[in-house]
Amino acid sequence: YNPCESGCRRKVWDEPVAIRSLKRFAADNDDGYWKQELKLGKETGKQVAIVGAGPAGLSAAYYLRILGHSVDLFDREEKAGGMLRYGIPDFRLPPSVLDDEIEKILSLGVTFHPNSNYNVPEELDNYDAYFWATGASQSVKLPKGVDNDNVAIDALEFLKAVNSGNTNLISGSVAVIGGGNVALDAARSALRLGAEKVTVYYRRSKDEMPAYESEIAEAIEEQIQFEYLLSPYEIERIDKLVSLRMQKMVRGDADDSGRRSVSPIDGEFVQVEADHVIAAIGQRVAVPSGIDVTGSATIGVNENGCIDDKMNLYAGGDNVSGASSVVAAVQAGRKAALAIDRSLDGSGELFSYDISVSSNATAPDEIVLERRNPSCVMNAREQGFSERESGFDETTAVAQALRCSRCDLRLSVTSVVLPPDRYKIFNAIEIDLIPAEPGVLTLFNANKEVTLIGGAESMRELAQEKLEDNFDAAYMAHEPHQMFTQRESELLSEHLQQHGSMPGGNDLDDELF
Repeated sequence: YNPCESGCRRKVWDEPVAIRSLKRFAADNDDGYWKQELKLGKETGKQVAIVGAGPAGLSAAYYLRILGHSVDLFDREEKAGGMLRYGIPDFRLPPSVLDDEIEKILSLGVTFHPNSNYNVPEELDNYDAYFWATGASQSVKLPKGVDNDNVAIDALEFLKAVNSGNTNLISGSVAVIGGGNVALDAARSALRLGAEKVTVYYRRSKDEMPAYESEIAEAIEEQIQFEYLLSPYEIERIDKLVSLRMQKMVRGDADDSGRRSVSPIDGEFVQVEADHVIAAIGQRVAVPSGIDVTGSATIGVNENGCIDDKMNLYAGGDNVSGASSVVAAVQAGRKAALAIDRSLDGSGELFSYDISVSSNATAPDEIVLERRNPSCVMNAREQGFSERESGFDETTAVAQALRCSRCDLRLSVTSVVLPPDRYKIFNAIEIDLIPAEPGVLTLFNANKEVTLIGGAESMRELAQEKLEDNFDAAYMAHEPHQMFTQRESELLSEHLQQHGSMPGGNDLDDELF
């Protein structure tokens, strides 16, 4: 997920700098040097319990430990990672990468407690603060009456089984209901498990699909089919097949989310048969009893992510925002850690350290644009669950980095020195700055239209005189000139030729000119 690239100014020329791939290059080539400079704060003696070892919980544990607090990390599963481990397929996130990341966090002294299923904060005791990071790990069920036979497979349970090593789940044709990333992960996983045909059915149009654009593009490349404006009406098993009666939908006006709403077309249906149906129509939050629920059915918190000041209970991640990105969950964990630190009499600020690096990389002769297609473009069934996309080599990474236009340098660029503004405010302060020497004074009204052109031995005295007479002027300009009467005449002639009349304040007969 790379929202930073949508804001990259380089796209004005051709396409954004491949920021996501460059970050991956840095991670792929990590030599561990940063660990030498990593500083742990002095032990505070404070203990924090974190429930949920997904990206939000792991991030909070990392930062709290750096700040010197003792951290116990609880999760209901055998391994840490949350949806990173049990919801994202291996071809998108290899387990070895996840294991390495988690080990870096636990090695700081975070204590992980697997198989620990806590439903309410009160089940934990004797901690100075709590962070509830249980995510949005429950599936939204199909509407009552649509799947009375319970034949649809839950997408999250399906992905968890696949990521746990169960590869004998799918065969034949598969219908996936939904349009989010979970739906596409399930569809692409089914294809790798041996499904002959996989079709994704979405009740809106392609433009409204919430899945990331890159995921949709890769699914299409893998020959996954898409059918739009179809909503499940009835699902039942007939012999060995699953029969889906899909109602046709029509697009309407945009709703609160900005997407166009849809409504059913009365009496119009499409009949579909498949060997398996996977339902991926959304995720919801399991909110503990006694905790406020927002209108979006998520946990209610204040601006600091706090649920209960007295208990020092915080929450963050998908259980507060609703199903979102891993990046957003990491941010929520960091924010919660700093807020918890402040509640425990800390500064709420991370230690800063500087790492100097050197590189022997040489610039390539040709600038390389982002590769639109991943480098591992092989048949998904042949590829299986091996990593879908390889990272940049050094030459490509350097070429990409050189495409950056360094927009950040605008913060250190000296402002351009502009010529003096011709128009000065017609007031006593500005008049005192006019030279007391011969020249021509020009006065303007609020619309910067000329109201007077006057020559004088002292431009300052003439301006002061007009100010005292309450002359109709808002702005002024002056031009030093020894032959001020001649220059006045020239300027009046130019004004008459341009406007067809004299300035009102000069009180001269146009015929004289």
